[in-house]
Amino acid sequence: MRVWDLESGRCTRTIQAHSHFVSCVAWATASERGNSGNENGGAAQGKRLNVVATGSIDRLVKIWTP
Repeated sequence: MRVWDLESGRCTRTIQAHSHFVSCVAWATASERGNSGNENGGAAQGKRLNVVATGSIDRLVKIWTP
């Protein structure tokens, strides 16, 4: 799997994760949430986290987080 910088058009990282080629990729953005500790007890807006899942003919699914 390769990670690309879209502005420069260059490959920034190559990840050898599967024993065969990657046949599917899915990604999502999730929010981490925590207790804000305020008087109302509401949840604080957490930081956003990008998550990528890869699947391969080796029958493995791997989850990638920064």
